[in-house]
Amino acid sequence: MKVLMAHSCYQYRGGEDMVFEREASLLESNNVEVIRYEKHNHDILDRGRIRAASRAFWNSGVYREVRELIRQHRVDVVHITNMMPGLSPSIYRAARSEKVPVVQSVHNFRLAGCLNGFFLRDSRVCCECSGQRFSWQGVLHGCYRNSRSQSLVAAASLALHRMINNDLHGIAAWIALTDFSRDELIRSGLPGDRIYVKPNFLEQNIEPGAGSGDYAVFAGRMSQEKGIMTMIRAWKILQDRGVAPPLKIVGDGPLLHEAMADAAHLPVVEFTGQLANDQTLNLLKSARCLIVPSEWYEVFPLVILEAYASGTPVIASGIGNLLSLVQDGSTGWHFRAGDAADLADVVERAFSDASFGTTMRAAARRSYEQIGGRNENFRQLSSIYQKAIGFGRSMCDDAQRVPQKM
Repeated sequence: MKVLMAHSCYQYRGGEDMVFEREASLLESNNVEVIRYEKHNHDILDRGRIRAASRAFWNSGVYREVRELIRQHRVDVVHITNMMPGLSPSIYRAARSEKVPVVQSVHNFRLAGCLNGFFLRDSRVCCECSGQRFSWQGVLHGCYRNSRSQSLVAAASLALHRMINNDLHGIAAWIALTDFSRDELIRSGLPGDRIYVKPNFLEQNIEPGAGSGDYAVFAGRMSQEKGIMTMIRAWKILQDRGVAPPLKIVGDGPLLHEAMADAAHLPVVEFTGQLANDQTLNLLKSARCLIVPSEWYEVFPLVILEAYASGTPVIASGIGNLLSLVQDGSTGWHFRAGDAADLADVVERAFSDASFGTTMRAAARRSYEQIGGRNENFRQLSSIYQKAIGFGRSMCDDAQRVPQKM
């Protein structure tokens, strides 16, 4: 099998970028020929905003390049991780023109109609555009990059995508990472019979740590939907109570400087910057807990899987996929999303609860082992590709059976 894997990389490196690389490596290690095709957001923005906007709507260069790659390598499947803004809907047209089925991974909710992909507006869950043919509310509120003009381009790009793919039914297979995400996608109007659930996986084998460090860790993109500012407010509350544990914040993002300014008077808070994956894992292995304060539904944060592999419990917002990924009282604890006081209460309880160092660490490790490793993930991905190829053949057969006009 030959697979063209396509991805529009984020300006700030995040989980989707890592998943793209790991799935490509997984296929290659199992003797699947992988043709990697990437576009980078910063390259597009460097060309100027007007030109960037037009390319998000339709990128003729992507259309030509992808068709040429499909022909040159005789590609069987095109697997897209992230389409916007670098690839644009033109990549779907390129695959269709070459009669190659498309598999679309869903790592956010943009293709369900939400322009920012988070089902989040003004720090609250919002699904107003879910399943709509044109995301007018998202344009009105400037949901894409806080800009009405850029939101209009994003909405038009999504509308074109729907048109090209027959209202999204032209995609051969969709990959959701959890049952919750699958249900949300079906609710938005996507075809449930072609949405398959396949979780993320970790590339390397990770030995659990001892949790000997008396600190908490946040690791991820510092942006609004990740709840970074709620976490900082919680640590201010803990400091006022005189019980604030050390907090190590790993990563980068658009709210980095704002978060650093807000935490300037919190001596227990340390910003490490972006770290290599093995350095982050070492921090997780010794941490008392991982903090995941997300204020959107999330999809499948890799850092939770890394924490579980390290034997580290997780304190997470009780919202969306996090409700099922973190078992309250077993592999960690929930708190009310966006509620800094509730997060502070849970953190204080965690650092005074001896079970966090014994029972919960063992439960976290068991949860990682139950999710499945590389072999199981490859089996699932291969099965999805075969189903996509079968769907593509049936579409071609149906087209051939259509009576031609005399």
